[in-house]
This record gives sequence, C-alpha cells and structure tokens, in this order.
Amino acid sequence: MARYAQEQRKALSLIGQIDCAPLAVKAKRARPLFPGKLGRGVSFVQNTLNEQKYIAMETIRVKPDWLFLSSWSEYLAPFWSHRLKKVRQNGTRIAALVHDPVRDFVQGPDWFHQVSIRAAYSFIDLVFLHDASKISWGGFRNTPPVVEIPHGPYSVSCGAKIQSELKTGLQIPEDAFALLAFGHIRDGKNLELLLQAMKKYSKVYLIIAGKEQSSGQRPVTEYKQIARDLEVADRCRWHTGYIPEDKIWEHFTACDAVALTYSSDFRSASGVLNVNAQFKKPVLVSCGPSPLKKVVQKYHLGPWVEPDSSTEIERGLEQLVSRPRWPGAEWEAYIKDHSWEENARRVVEAMEHFDPEN
Repeated sequence: MARYAQEQRKALSLIGQIDCAPLAVKAKRARPLFPGKLGRGVSFVQNTLNEQKYIAMETIRVKPDWLFLSSWSEYLAPFWSHRLKKVRQNGTRIAALVHDPVRDFVQGPDWFHQVSIRAAYSFIDLVFLHDASKISWGGFRNTPPVVEIPHGPYSVSCGAKIQSELKTGLQIPEDAFALLAFGHIRDGKNLELLLQAMKKYSKVYLIIAGKEQSSGQRPVTEYKQIARDLEVADRCRWHTGYIPEDKIWEHFTACDAVALTYSSDFRSASGVLNVNAQFKKPVLVSCGPSPLKKVVQKYHLGPWVEPDSSTEIERGLEQLVSRPRWPGAEWEAYIKDHSWEENARRVVEAMEHFDPEN
C-alpha cells in the first residue's frame, strides 16, 4: 500500500494541475507493554488513535483543499472519526482510496464492525475504488460519490541473469515448470491447496517468496510439513522473509507462471499482478468477484479457476503446463489501460468536478 501511494502521488504530481504533498504519519508508535495477543492489541489501539490524531492536527494546520487517505480503514473509527469531521468543518474535503470495498474481515462483534464502517465513511466526500460493483457501507445511508480508478503496474530493477541461470541456481531442472507464489504468506492465498494440486504434476516446482503475514495465520513451518506429507517438499523452494526490492526480479524471471490462488474472500486488485506486468508471466488466478478476476479474464492473462478448490487449481495448472507461453495474453493493452497516469487523471477530474450539493 505504501508503494501504491508513492506511485499515485508521483503520477498526480506529474499532471501539474494540483500541488500534491505527502503527509507522512510521524506519530510516535507505542510498543507492546507486555507480551502476548493482549499486549499487541493494546498497542494497536494506541497507534491507531495516535495516527488519526496526527493526521487531523496536521491537516487542520496546513488546511489543504483535499485530504486524500491512501489507505482507508474502519478499524476503531467510532473513537477517532470525530477528528476528521473537524477537518471537514475546517474547509478541507476528504477523499479515500478503499482497497477492499467488501469489509468482511471482522474484528470484535459484528455490530461494532458495522458501526465502525458507518463512522469511517461519515466524513468522506469522495471514494475511489478499483471496482465499484459491490461495497460494504455498513448501513451508511448518505453514501459519497464513487469513482473507479485502475491499479497501476509497478516496475522493479532487473539484473543480467536469464531464466535458465536462475533456475539452475534454485536447483530447478530447466525443463521443469516453475510456479511462483509471491508476497505475504497468509491463509487467504490457499497455499495448502496449491501444494495439494502439485502432487498430480511431477514437473511442477513451486517457489514461495515472502514474509509470514502475522500471528493468527498458519506459520511457514506448517506449510513445509504439509509439503512433506504430500511428498512434494523436494519440489518447493522456500525464500521466506523480506524480499529486498533489488531481488524481486530474480523470482519473477526464474518462474514460468505466477500463482494468485486467493480465497473467495478476496475482492480487491492484486499488487503482485501489477509487479508481474513488467515480466508478463501467465497467472493462475482464483478469487471472489473482484478487479483481479475482471482484468485477468478481459486481457486473457492466464486461467481463472473457482476459488478454494485443489481440483480447480489442478485444472488451471494443466492449462498452464500444456500451454506455458499462454497465447493471446494482452499485457500491453492491460498496461496502457491501467497506467498510473490514467489513475491520476481520474482522481484529478473527480476532485475538480466535485459538487458537494450532489
């Protein structure tokens, strides 16, 4: 999300019609006072409230025409939304980029979740989404205008090694089919189902590159044990931990395709897809109704399969292995239609034509 905000700000600045300045949250972050889940929870509450207080205070001090929240969230909104309402009363309009419009990750009781969503939208003048087909408003009635914007592609620096060299370095046979699972390792990416599907295809190797998401998710050790139980561990290459930006290219260059096997709960755009746009590798995708599903099907970027099914992932793998170059992929059209310039243009147009009376 931080990279997204950086790319979007850069594109907005290049348009030249607005003066776009970053507001970095410099509020002092509280560390857990005691170990365990309760300690982490207390520090999360403290940090959330401190960050929102800082944003409100700085915005009131600077008094810009617009405050653009690059990562909208409803967490604990009943306790801090009053601050941003004061920002609006001070003459600043507020826009928000909502990465996940379907808010089905519930923390605490459901009634508080719904109240939080309503509170978090209560001060918003303009909402930007990657897909406006379905939005959780939490029962909020005075819904703000919604504008769809594309998720732009990311670029990373590349080295000189070619795929065969990188495969050799990973001890993957050159004629094997290398599949990459990139990014945070969390339950919603269905890594277990992917491992199950590999069992049927002896020439499929899996590169897993990324950090463990957080506590409460399956640890990497559990996935490694699953791989051993399924007898596919010798075809897995684990690169767990933070992947430096200057090493990202190695994983995408080494692979033959990228796995985006999300659960049905995934309703957003995919940052990994937009990293892969530079490398143009076919993607194996499962997810719920989302911008990801739309673009993969529209631009023929790879097989989309029903989510949460190892059998469906097997079907997708069969398609990829039999057609590794994936004919008909329209990556250039995708990159053109989903540029950061187009993203910024729509943002500026929406802000310039915003009418508070409608």
